[in-house]
Amino acid sequence: MPLVSLTSDYGTKDHFVGALKGQLYHANKDIIIVDINHEIKPFDVLSGAYILKNASRTFPAGSIHIASINIREGNSRFLIVKRQELFFVVPDNGLICLMFPDEDFEAFAFEHLTKTFTFQELHQSLGTIIEHITGNQIEAISVKTNSYKVLNNIQAIVMPDLIRGSVFYIDGFDNLVVNINKKLFDEFVGDKQFLISFRQHKIGSISKHYSDVPEGEVLALFNDAGYLEISMNRANAAGLLGLAYGSLVMVEVFE
Repeated sequence: MPLVSLTSDYGTKDHFVGALKGQLYHANKDIIIVDINHEIKPFDVLSGAYILKNASRTFPAGSIHIASINIREGNSRFLIVKRQELFFVVPDNGLICLMFPDEDFEAFAFEHLTKTFTFQELHQSLGTIIEHITGNQIEAISVKTNSYKVLNNIQAIVMPDLIRGSVFYIDGFDNLVVNINKKLFDEFVGDKQFLISFRQHKIGSISKHYSDVPEGEVLALFNDAGYLEISMNRANAAGLLGLAYGSLVMVEVFE
């Protein structure tokens, strides 16, 4: 029984999510549909990639993950991607390379959409794709390709005694996720002392839990996805700290 996840920038106010589900059930009434997130900000491919990548890694082999985000920037085609026994169906708008920058996947181009496709046409096509994935007939409707749009995450800048990072995602609790992962941080800091600084704030330690500091206090930790996160215990970090997407966060080391 195929497991299909949905991630989109449709929102939940309109009929689009329901219409998509209905079309998928037409293709295979036995599928199980799981909603990952439909509240991605319109056209926000970076946030969509972050959310889908970290949710999909917990799914069992054979699962199919549909991302319908910023679909008009997808060259009127979708990519069917296989990676580590999971399938991803995404517009050709750079999303898959944001998820997996090493491009360690196999991609097929589905090019049956018209230039002015409607949501109904799109959803019918997604139903067709699901039908062929579950029937092990991907190449009957698509062509294997290594040509697709590439977008790169904004990388942290590493200097001899400083990392210049930036906020690239704000989660539902208003915690701020920075483009500095734990591997980079550990290699850079080693056994030296460090300060994480942003605006007028400085943090000299990494917490394991939000409750490691008093309520309302600022902390830094590594989240489940392995990225540096700036938070406040039981408070709105993004609003109270005056940080937003793109805000500068620096890690300095000293003896």
